[in-house]
Amino acid sequence: MPPNAKSSFRALTVKYNGKASQILTEITITPAFDPRQQPIDPAMRSTAAVALWDTGATKSVVTKATADALGLVPAGVTTVNHAGGSSQRNTYMVNIVLPNKVSIIGVLVSECHDIVGYFGAII
Repeated sequence: MPPNAKSSFRALTVKYNGKASQILTEITITPAFDPRQQPIDPAMRSTAAVALWDTGATKSVVTKATADALGLVPAGVTTVNHAGGSSQRNTYMVNIVLPNKVSIIGVLVSECHDIVGYFGAII
């Protein structure tokens, strides 16, 4: 970063009373779009979801129910390795808004089965 450039930092902190067995937060997911190139369409689908933060994961995923709720169109297919082995799953491009209002634009996520838990995404 150039010496005269300004940077901003926004932290996300989640606090639990005692030891937490899972890190869960509310997020908002939308189909991918570039907010610098197009205005936000008020009719655009978005969904609130509980996200499980998996510190060992290499990719993010959304459940099939989340993908269906957003009307996501598959961007491709990938092999996903999981506790049950591996399988071919759809991939999608999404935007994710964290609880501190930080938006992550153009995230390639894969789909997972709805039976994984009570959350709609794994980050």
